[in-house]
Amino acid sequence: MADGNEVSRRAPLLDRGLRWLGHQRWLRYGVRDRLLRLLRHPERVSGREFEVPFAGYVYPGRMNCWIDWIVYYYGAYELDELELMRTLLATRTRPVAFDIGANVGHHALYLASFCAEVHAFEPYDTVSMCLDEKVRRNGLAHVHLHRVGLSERDEELEFFAPQGSNTGTGTFVASHEPQNNRPAGRLRLVQADGYVARLELQRVDLIKIDVEGFELSVLRGLQATLARYRPMVMMELSDQTRIGLAGTAELMALFPPGYEARVIRGQRNRLGLLGKRGCALEALRWHHVPAPGGYINLLLCPREHEVPQAAAGLAQ
Repeated sequence: MADGNEVSRRAPLLDRGLRWLGHQRWLRYGVRDRLLRLLRHPERVSGREFEVPFAGYVYPGRMNCWIDWIVYYYGAYELDELELMRTLLATRTRPVAFDIGANVGHHALYLASFCAEVHAFEPYDTVSMCLDEKVRRNGLAHVHLHRVGLSERDEELEFFAPQGSNTGTGTFVASHEPQNNRPAGRLRLVQADGYVARLELQRVDLIKIDVEGFELSVLRGLQATLARYRPMVMMELSDQTRIGLAGTAELMALFPPGYEARVIRGQRNRLGLLGKRGCALEALRWHHVPAPGGYINLLLCPREHEVPQAAAGLAQ
């Protein structure tokens, strides 16, 4: 089979030019994004398949899948956050990572490039099939796909599947992104700590959580796992979830003693043409009013696991 570079060279000339433009991180993101959406909006393009290089592997995707579309034109989704993950684990020997809410496998594939083991959890077959394809295409024996969701208990719940190009809004919460999601049947969830215990892992260094409003159920199910391994946690905290929390203390009560929370802020210029790279890490403050569909990205670390200097230097 042709490699990613060869397949990308077969793309239409305009797509190749726009892909070059999307990769120019010195240029402000908003400028690139407006032009790309004008000419190749993910909701209006065909489902043409492609393969491109990604983190030392081949990334197979479809142009009408939003995350794949971003990988094709920009190189990666949330690239600054991905690079932060790599920095956080740079001093660990043979790190082990969890990708909870793995979707089409974008983060799992990136984590595979520097982790000894990646455990990806995704209960929705429509997207887990895409993850499985990436694993098979690259021969990744150290990436383990678990076709279940993690929760407080063993159960089956109604899953609300995404419509359109954005496959990342699927959820077990009916009120989360209702304009984009539709009931798709009941899917299996497992009690998280019991399931993880059966994996018999010696270590867990990083847990990434992106579960679209279901964060509290996942965290409540992981209490023993967090206490035993004390991993770093990178999670998307939806405003849907924040509405149900009284404040920072209630969130931190779901973590063992000694954890600290920081907000991960992508650095982007709003004016001019020049772009910024990297993330800023800020103290978590419960100040802004939650908005429907909004979220913040959090990094939660035990105090004894000092954030590496390359990341700490970004703190504001």
